[in-house]
Amino acid sequence: MDLSSRVWEILAADASTAVLHRGRVFIRAIVFTDYTSNADNFVVQDGNGKTVFSGNGNADLSPVELTSIETPIQGLIVPTLATGRLLIYIM
Repeated sequence: MDLSSRVWEILAADASTAVLHRGRVFIRAIVFTDYTSNADNFVVQDGNGKTVFSGNGNADLSPVELTSIETPIQGLIVPTLATGRLLIYIM
């Protein structure tokens, strides 16, 4: 897991109910990639455990892109990331 740049990379092995970041986060986009099945999914929660973003893989296994978000959240948890990686673009 790399939270040191403007693109945070979360791997499936990093998924946990633990808070990954406690401060305020301005998310610009989320990309779910390198997953293995369209049944694979991801969940992103704020620091209080409220789901703010979620999605499933595409049938053709192309990246799932949530763009133009520009939503601030307080804290970051990724409790579900079946396979692959989640790229979180920070403003």
